[in-house]
Amino acid sequence: MLKHRRPTTGFTLIELLLVVALMSLVAGMLIPNTQVSARDQLESTAELLAGDLALARSLAVANDSQYSITFNLARNRYTLEHVGSNTALDTLPRSPFAVAGDPATQYIVRIDSLPRMGGNVRLQLVRAAGTPATTVNDVIFSSLGETTRPEPTEIWLASSSGRATRYLSITVNPVTGLATLGQLQATDPQAIAVGSKNFSSE
Repeated sequence: MLKHRRPTTGFTLIELLLVVALMSLVAGMLIPNTQVSARDQLESTAELLAGDLALARSLAVANDSQYSITFNLARNRYTLEHVGSNTALDTLPRSPFAVAGDPATQYIVRIDSLPRMGGNVRLQLVRAAGTPATTVNDVIFSSLGETTRPEPTEIWLASSSGRATRYLSITVNPVTGLATLGQLQATDPQAIAVGSKNFSSE
């Protein structure tokens, strides 16, 4: 005669692993990260900026028009706007970092106000990487995804100050309009000749 086993009480291994994973996730959201490094700050801001460059490019292609990102180094922010002739396209998606009073025609990102950045990251330099390199303040994307400038555009970010300052670049390809992140480095980009490989990196 078969004996019926009493159902066991307790948790299975899968259930315990799920509980541990959920607790880790909640703890990560509740405990502030006070040790954000310059590398983390720069890379996070650069990835956000590269994403917004991709957004401007995508809007230009999808709407068969032109969109620009203009950089304001003094105010440490950048603004995405429609600059084509069709004014019906002027209204933009709302930035997740928008504040009350931002116009619907401007997608503004204030780097000082980005969460978890601590106000340490700043726009350092924007230049067209020609020969010679020239300082510029915008990138304009056209309907095929290309930029209106024939040479690559370099956007440099910096974090910290003095000898501890680190720099990171985002380069926009003029033909494809795609943005790529450079290497973290300790040398001020204004001291580097365009195309030079003589810099210290980390």
